[in-house]
Amino acid sequence: MTTLRGQVAIVGAADTAVGHVPDLSPTQLCINAARRALADANVELSDIDGLVTCGTPVNGMNYSYSAAAVVSNFNFTSEWCA
Repeated sequence: MTTLRGQVAIVGAADTAVGHVPDLSPTQLCINAARRALADANVELSDIDGLVTCGTPVNGMNYSYSAAAVVSNFNFTSEWCA
């Protein structure tokens, strides 16, 4: 098994709007949080080589955020997505 120990760093953290946000899709909320995390970490997209996203239950639905969709909205090339 390949390990990422010593090869990965989480350097920024952020949240997004919470509650009823009818004008934003779950993917857009994920993108907004990622942009805020980049700003928090003071890094540029060119510093990022991969992206991991997750799903969350909302109103009984399990939304899965596609890493590829998030990457395409950031307009950068990711070496890997999960």
